[in-house]
Amino acid sequence: MLDTNHLSHLARFPGAADSAAVLEYLERGHATLAVTLFQLVELSDPKFQSVEAAKALLGSLPHFLANPFENVAEEELALACASATGRKRRAPRVFARDTSEWGHHIGPVGGSAVDMIDAFASGHGEREGIVRVAEWGAVSSMLKDKAVLIRDPMRPLTAAMERHLEEHRSRVPTYADGLSAGEIISRVGGKPAFPGFQAQEGLVAERMKQRGQQSKSNDVFDEYTTFYAPYAAVTALDGPTVHRAKMAKLPCVARITKSLTDVPILLDRVIAGELVPQLSEGW
Repeated sequence: MLDTNHLSHLARFPGAADSAAVLEYLERGHATLAVTLFQLVELSDPKFQSVEAAKALLGSLPHFLANPFENVAEEELALACASATGRKRRAPRVFARDTSEWGHHIGPVGGSAVDMIDAFASGHGEREGIVRVAEWGAVSSMLKDKAVLIRDPMRPLTAAMERHLEEHRSRVPTYADGLSAGEIISRVGGKPAFPGFQAQEGLVAERMKQRGQQSKSNDVFDEYTTFYAPYAAVTALDGPTVHRAKMAKLPCVARITKSLTDVPILLDRVIAGELVPQLSEGW
């Protein structure tokens, strides 16, 4: 998984040494590119000048569409509820061949990354709504040490679990055997049992700790992209985001890099079994 800047570089400069090495892996099928909604929103920005090159790249290579953030987050919560009560449940469905394979909120059959870029660019993909969410996230993160995530690091995850329980118990009162959100989270071992939550919240917390850091929507997009990093074989992000991942001591940080040159090296280590991504269901 490559962030928007790395994806743009790969598309614009396929002959560069770092791009060529990554493209060789992709073209031979040793790895498959994954893209997120947040990247597609960035690519469809009218100011983004590499969109045609990116579309050509995505149109020429097999790729997966990351299941929307809220879908994967919901599945992490459901898996924790099952584990806490001794039940079996499949791993989260994180990546799909097209939007029809998303869980919970299914997209249009056959919808590809290029289709979604065009939809966002034409104003039919609710792009502005997603941008507003990111802008709100950037502004709210300027609360720094006044933010709930800093004052009570477990509270956001606990609140998400409480909402999950409330929704499911409205239909099945015995869901999760009546356990409280705190009991479920404790039984499964805390945040490490929620890899996506842990990755995203870890980056947000580190950004809030930086007193002089002026947050932008791009920072929020990077954090949402990092939500998927535990499940991806390798993730390439910009330098500041990688630095925050290291400061947060994310379990997946060994598979995160700021350099395209490192991607084939890390993929070799994943293929050899030296580095192991979080298990996900299906593709």
